[in-house]
Amino acid sequence: MVLPHYESGEGKLNLRLDTHPTAIFRKKSVRSSLHAEVCSSCGYVEFYADDPAELLFAYRESQEKVK
Repeated sequence: MVLPHYESGEGKLNLRLDTHPTAIFRKKSVRSSLHAEVCSSCGYVEFYADDPAELLFAYRESQEKVK
C-alpha cells in the first residue's frame, strides 16, 4: 500500500507491507520511503524503495502465513 506522508509542508510517499495482511489487529507493518527517478527527455518516472530488503523480508513472512 502506498501512503502519503506530509512533513513541513512537503509530501513524501511511503510503501507499507503487512506481514499479517488478514489480521484485524497487529498486522505488523513494515514501511519504506520511496524516491523517484525521472527521465528528463520523456518524463517517465520510476519509484524505488529506500529499504527493499526489509520489504522483501516482510513479504516472505506474509506468504508463509498463507500456506
